[in-house]
Amino acid sequence: MFHELPALPATAAQILRLAADPMANARQLADIIEQDPGLSAQVLRYANSSLYGYAGCITNLQTAIARVLGFEFVINLALGLSIGKSLRIPQEG
Repeated sequence: MFHELPALPATAAQILRLAADPMANARQLADIIEQDPGLSAQVLRYANSSLYGYAGCITNLQTAIARVLGFEFVINLALGLSIGKSLRIPQEG
């Protein structure tokens, strides 16, 4: 049985374009991520995790990217989360 891959989500496509831009910055990445509330919440959850040891509460995506998680990590995290939403295992296996 042949299955087609779903279309790339708009958020993921924007992130890929940004990742290819050598002049991209944390503000631009935050602007893209803010378009998806679920993705925003996940990134902030990671930034506020005790794993990263940041003293205080991160409520701003740009701060989460620039001060805690790092640009490359958030690019990869956001891509994985946004693409993962569109890839579902069919009921029949």
